[in-house]
Amino acid sequence: MGLNQYTQEELRETAMIELAFEIMSDSKEPKAFSFHDLVEEIQKKVGLSEAEVRQRIAQFYTDLNIDGRFVTLGDNHWGLRSWYPVDQSEEDLVATVKTKKRKAKRYAKDDLDEFEDAEDDYEEYNDVDSLEDYEELDDEEDYDDMLEEEDYDLDDEDLDDEDLDDEELEYEELDEDEKL
Repeated sequence: MGLNQYTQEELRETAMIELAFEIMSDSKEPKAFSFHDLVEEIQKKVGLSEAEVRQRIAQFYTDLNIDGRFVTLGDNHWGLRSWYPVDQSEEDLVATVKTKKRKAKRYAKDDLDEFEDAEDDYEEYNDVDSLEDYEELDDEEDYDDMLEEEDYDLDDEDLDDEDLDDEELEYEELDEDEKL
């Protein structure tokens, strides 16, 4: 059913997506329509003002993306899905998948190399002989720590009140000298 069979009132009530489908279907040969040209064509056929177009353009673009009858051809050009064979689009998808598989295999090989390196590091770390050496060092360090604590263990009882008084006097004398 072509656009010529609709009255002007019916055209104004029809959704823009339906009008776009009719315009594309009426074209003699399959061609890509730019979104802008499609909107202008609908505006001329229906007689919409610029304000009306601005109000409805977002919904039209959304419908164009969602509606399965239309296909995007890139660079904001659209066509009818029936114009393009299904086999052609499946071949494009298969070629893309093969490329990804090759990359995945290459990455998998690199990951395997990294895993082997990590495994070697783990084996070196868990070497029993080297662990015994570290344990001996730990024991010696613990002993040294104990000796240091005993050597410098000071009791509070050893401090005399006289020593504290002498220190306080020295501090006060320094303060007085600074004030002068």
